[in-house]
Amino acid sequence: MKPSVGLAAIFLLCKVHAAPFPTTDQNPFLTGFGLPKPYTARIAAHDTAIATTLNWSNVELAQQSASEFLIADAESQEWRFAVEHAWTDKFAVRLDVPYRKIGGGSLDHFIEQWHSLFGMPNGKRDLLPRDVYRIDYERNGSTLASFDESASGLGDVALAMGYQMVASKEAALSLWGSLKFPTGDSGKLLGSGAYSAALGIAQEYILSHRWSLIGQVNGVYLGRGDLLSSQQRNYVISGFVGVEYHYSAALSLALQLDAHSAAFNDTSLDLLGSAWILTFGGEYRFAKDWRAQLGVSEDVKVDASPDVTFVMSVTKSWK
Repeated sequence: MKPSVGLAAIFLLCKVHAAPFPTTDQNPFLTGFGLPKPYTARIAAHDTAIATTLNWSNVELAQQSASEFLIADAESQEWRFAVEHAWTDKFAVRLDVPYRKIGGGSLDHFIEQWHSLFGMPNGKRDLLPRDVYRIDYERNGSTLASFDESASGLGDVALAMGYQMVASKEAALSLWGSLKFPTGDSGKLLGSGAYSAALGIAQEYILSHRWSLIGQVNGVYLGRGDLLSSQQRNYVISGFVGVEYHYSAALSLALQLDAHSAAFNDTSLDLLGSAWILTFGGEYRFAKDWRAQLGVSEDVKVDASPDVTFVMSVTKSWK
């Protein structure tokens, strides 16, 4: 047997499928709005998976226009516990329970050194104090949002159901519907204060034994929340596309580009508009169906999302 053919057979036997980074835009104005995390493209009969994910993000910027002024100086940690179970090879259910912490944090100095090392601009970071929590938004001279006290607690819980539309060795396509509940305190930026619903399609394509392509597109209905409710839009489109390189049966490297449309009207500020976010990193698959992911997200559309988000996830699955 030729080495390339043998290697391909090993990969197929190990069932190495692509796994997206479990992250979305960690913008403090958006995290409670229910933008869906990546869903499973390939639903396996009687599989159960439990995942713990940390999205640790930092934003420090000041923006203004003729009628608006915004300061966002915050660091957030979102711990998300997720349970997914497929009771047939067609249907699955998923529960997401987030715990959020937002405040001044401790990453400001590290990020400034990171920018300096790679010759990247610090933006307004040099003008704002380190590790201080402050979010203010003014419009036409009126303060519409103001937060300066650290907070932590339960975020908005989400329940989703999935249906396998296509499943073959080379491709998988699943349809997911989800409902987000206002369980987080919107007055502390732990939730939105409203129900949200989403419909999404998750996709996976195995291009070869080395390369996989993944993607997802979502339509999200935003219930009328408590944050900037007069400017909030009713619908948002979000999604991602990613490519994964399987270095071995255990190790994969990946790039993932996330995007979403604007959630607010009547604004020209980048942080309240659409966003493009690039996440890069990898996944390691241990024995006995354990796997770990580590990624770093950067704001491709500068100042439209947090400067950096660290994504760390551990998953255990059972048949």
